[in-house]
Amino acid sequence: MLLQVVETILATESRDSAINVLQLAYAKLQEEYMKANLAQTMARIYCEQRPTLEEAKRWAEAAAIHAPKSFAIRDTQGQVFKTEMRYQGREFPSRRFFFSA
Repeated sequence: MLLQVVETILATESRDSAINVLQLAYAKLQEEYMKANLAQTMARIYCEQRPTLEEAKRWAEAAAIHAPKSFAIRDTQGQVFKTEMRYQGREFPSRRFFFSA
């Protein structure tokens, strides 16, 4: 439900407004799983813009602390890393590289 509200805020208002809602919810909630999902969502939003890549890394790490075994959280960390490499002018190897025999 909360993530639907955030999607609506992103579509109708600003990214900063959506982040503010997420940060408020993150500070109020106690459940580790919910905190992980909120941190993951903030990391993904921040990852979309270069100036906020450090914030993306910070929130991806926070998500991993709350849900260390979550594949989705690890995927978000990988996306942040991949985005950082792209902004540094380095390309991430294709998946074929990892799965070739």
